Amino acid sequence: MKLKRRIERLREKVPSPASERPTEIFLVGICPETQEAVAAYSMYSGQSLKRMTLESEAAFNARIDRA
Repeated sequence: MKLKRRIERLREKVPSPASERPTEIFLVGICPETQEAVAAYSMYSGQSLKRMTLESEAAFNARIDRA
């Protein structure tokens, strides 16, 4: 199954409220040594997020969720 079709099927299962616009965040930086996310980009806000020094990946992901 192609990724695009898989994403479409997942969207069909989870309807979003009419008042909320869906958020799409792309991980654009992965550390080659640890394989952890180090940068992300939010499509709708146009905001770039970079992982801060000594910030855990879990904390970075939580910050992405709030963005």
